[in-house]
Amino acid sequence: MGSEKPGPCNPACTHIFKFVEDKEVGSIQVASSRYMPLDGFRFINIFVQFTMTAFDEPGVDLSAHFAFDASGTMMAHRYVNFEQNLAFPQTHYNNMVKGEGSWTGSPSNEGRYAARFPVMAPFLSVWATNRGATARKVSVWGYALS
Repeated sequence: MGSEKPGPCNPACTHIFKFVEDKEVGSIQVASSRYMPLDGFRFINIFVQFTMTAFDEPGVDLSAHFAFDASGTMMAHRYVNFEQNLAFPQTHYNNMVKGEGSWTGSPSNEGRYAARFPVMAPFLSVWATNRGATARKVSVWGYALS
């Protein structure tokens, strides 16, 4: 007791990333970020916010693309989880979150949601795809922690 482990992340290290900020995204268009360094972090919580006027509108979808460098080398946006608690055979999963059903109501008229990912490589780029029929203002931020 009282023997705290010294180190740069004791307590936990955190960082806020602004991947996309208030970007106007047209119908069926993608807003993407550059690859951001995540080395040293274990998880990232990604928050998506976008303008939306009704609950039944298609949302803005999020894709997470992990890579080994800032150029996107060995980029992956699908993964297989071989953890022991999952039955075999394994299926491939997209690192994608659907934005439908995230409307916050009036008067804010926004869609908002968050997704948590394990950090699977040292760099990350996010893609926000507007599935709606009209242009939207989109923001995507991340909160990484060790």
